[in-house]
Amino acid sequence: MRASSEPAIAFLKHQEGLRLKAYRDFGGAWTIGYGHAGPDVTPGMTIGEPMADKLLRADTDVAATRLAARVDPAVLASLTEAQYAALLSFTFNVGADPAWRIWTVLGSGDLDGVPDQLRRFRFARDPSSGRQRPLAALVRRRDEECALWTSGIGAPALTRVSLERPEPLASLAAIRRRRTCPTPTSARLRQQPPHGLRRPSRPGPARRSNRGRRRRACARRRWPERPPWPPAAPGRSAAWC
Repeated sequence: MRASSEPAIAFLKHQEGLRLKAYRDFGGAWTIGYGHAGPDVTPGMTIGEPMADKLLRADTDVAATRLAARVDPAVLASLTEAQYAALLSFTFNVGADPAWRIWTVLGSGDLDGVPDQLRRFRFARDPSSGRQRPLAALVRRRDEECALWTSGIGAPALTRVSLERPEPLASLAAIRRRRTCPTPTSARLRQQPPHGLRRPSRPGPARRSNRGRRRRACARRRWPERPPWPPAAPGRSAAWC
């Protein structure tokens, strides 16, 4: 059996997260620490961080034993630390059923086909409906395990893998606010125009037309001495008409 390295333990801690009080996981099993579940976990149970680390290392040894029973030792020895850490995290999470095709792919030496087999295990049974559906946490975990498998880094470089959880995605409202945020060009266009220039008016149905008013003013300027209408009768002034 291949021993578990410290970087692999750190990757498992990143995936599982630390919970010092017992809780129910998605399947309804009581869990505590770094994903430790079993008959020894009872409701209301609390532990310390050293005990959680001890339980994690014991569960990691169990996962490594299951992995060694499914994969040829020569194949396990040929894997890099990153690849072995990805397989160990996968076995720690879902187990090692002998009927799964991933062990056949590993035994044939098709290492490039392992990520496709890992991504198949992203479903979980919904306790309310009893149906299998994709779980966001499993999708993220399989993606990170595939990225670790295909990275091709060795044991010294595995410690450089970021073990921090990714930042949460921005909400749709935040994305829309960023898209509508004014750019420097649009901000300059909204500034007050220089003296002597007039900002173009905004067209719209509520704007009233001044075409008739401009025509009447033009007509008054063109014919300032316009005679009264109707014309005055002989001997009378225009005021009597």
